[in-house]
Amino acid sequence: MTVIHLKQYTASSMNQVVTQQKTLETILSRLEELSREIKYIKGRLKETEPPYGSEAWWRWAEKKADEDIAAGRYKTYKDVKALVKDLHQGK
Repeated sequence: MTVIHLKQYTASSMNQVVTQQKTLETILSRLEELSREIKYIKGRLKETEPPYGSEAWWRWAEKKADEDIAAGRYKTYKDVKALVKDLHQGK
């Protein structure tokens, strides 16, 4: 078992945190994932959406849907029951 010692600095004192290598790797992996998600969201926020329902909006929406599909940002379900279960979980 590999043990890594991390130093956490606070205003009042310096504490030492001990964690396992796997835990650290899990944390770093999640941070990288969150960074990618934030970058994606920032990019989407900067876009200007055409007026809803206009021809331009339909073209824009189709383009965004195609991008999401190409990037794998979608889910498939084996049946309606699985879809409803996922909707109720809020994911």
